[in-house]
Amino acid sequence: MIREILLSLGMTMCVGTLVAQNELQEINAIKSNMNFLYATGTSTASGEEASNNARDLLNLEIEQWLKENSKEDIAGYIAKSRESQSQIQTKRGNLYRVFAFVKKKDILPYYKEEDVMVVGYVKPKEIDVSINTPDKKPVQETSKPETPSYTPTSRERVLMNISTFNKLNEYINSGREDGSVTDVGKYSNMPQTGLVYAFIHNKQGEIPACLKVTDGKALNLNTGKDDLISNYKGCGAIWIKLKNE
Repeated sequence: MIREILLSLGMTMCVGTLVAQNELQEINAIKSNMNFLYATGTSTASGEEASNNARDLLNLEIEQWLKENSKEDIAGYIAKSRESQSQIQTKRGNLYRVFAFVKKKDILPYYKEEDVMVVGYVKPKEIDVSINTPDKKPVQETSKPETPSYTPTSRERVLMNISTFNKLNEYINSGREDGSVTDVGKYSNMPQTGLVYAFIHNKQGEIPACLKVTDGKALNLNTGKDDLISNYKGCGAIWIKLKNE
């Protein structure tokens, strides 16, 4: 009887290992196939939250791909069906992981002046980071650069240099692999307690700001001053949580 139980457990473990290996092989095959776009979402709370995070990241990946590969002015895009976006769900310890992917041929862009009954994307407001100066020559006292009130850590300086969504996606994927990035999400599910870093992104795939958000209060790493996500009209936000923070 004991032998039968041990054999059954052994078979179950073997099946689980084979399933995991097959899933990993399928994910690697999709990543190496130029006909697909993909993204990975994670969550320590639930598989559903990881799935939503993966879908949001994949949508941003689609938008960036359309922008880079179209000579026309794209107003938005639609997919042939909801099933066009497929997902592979896995779990490592307490971390839920969802790999979302879509075939490029299933993405149907639509352009300005086309009669399509779909709400397009709102063009984000351009963020002017220049400093207005008077016509007359400024005196020496006012020309000195302002000393930042906050000194970023070495890890935060790396985050400040992430200027595009593609670089952010690479940082997230690399961080999930080495364990330095423990959680990822969108603005709507940003934690109100603890420390996370929020990357503001616009429709052009640019990241104009990285905010250090502690218990809901945001600090702009580039300016060293308090900031608000609501200051960036028409932009979205992706937050990450780092290990030991």
